[in-house]
Amino acid sequence: MNYLWIQSIQAREELVLPPEAHQHVRALRLRLNDPLVLFDGLGNQCAAQIAYHDRKQTKLNVDPSSYIFKKPLHGLRLVLGVPKFSTLEFIIQKATELGVSAIVLLPMEHTPVAINQSVWEKKKVRWEKIMIAACEQSQQVHIPKLLFQTVDDYLKEDVVRYVFTQHAEKRVGQLLAPCDVIVGPEGGFSDFELSNFGQQFKLCEGTLRTDTAAIAAVLAFNIGC
Repeated sequence: MNYLWIQSIQAREELVLPPEAHQHVRALRLRLNDPLVLFDGLGNQCAAQIAYHDRKQTKLNVDPSSYIFKKPLHGLRLVLGVPKFSTLEFIIQKATELGVSAIVLLPMEHTPVAINQSVWEKKKVRWEKIMIAACEQSQQVHIPKLLFQTVDDYLKEDVVRYVFTQHAEKRVGQLLAPCDVIVGPEGGFSDFELSNFGQQFKLCEGTLRTDTAAIAAVLAFNIGC
């Protein structure tokens, strides 16, 4: 079954797809009467069927009786010390597919790229599109929140935090939701970050790449809870 993101799902029986969604349908090579699941990224979803499709337009028949709300699985937030942007985009894609509720980007002391509010605003639209595509591919109906914060602002939040570092003595066990799992950038955490972020765990005996560590941290939570 193909999933298609629509910004707003309303009670209707017919829907003309916006241009970007229409192009996505074309890319999937869907045909007349093919079924779809529409979702808005907030947990709302419904069944639909292609009623008309040509090069310029796609119309859907929507089944109003199929509208449902799917609750999020958990409150797991992935907190990332911003890595290289190519690595970051891979992590955003995979973390979305694995069902995190939010991805929080923190420019840390050893972050290897220059990122500030201006860069964040320019990159955000691209990263949100990556999350939407990942949800469509993995059939996740909740698009994670994408946030950008300074370390100082992040530390003001009252949340349960688990820090994953190869220097920790304890191996990861069962984690409790809601919580944040924190993975550092390529250069690792600074002493200040390690002393302030929270409980420390290691994922294995070796040293993991940033993208591997992020995925492993999310999987450790999903398996443990």
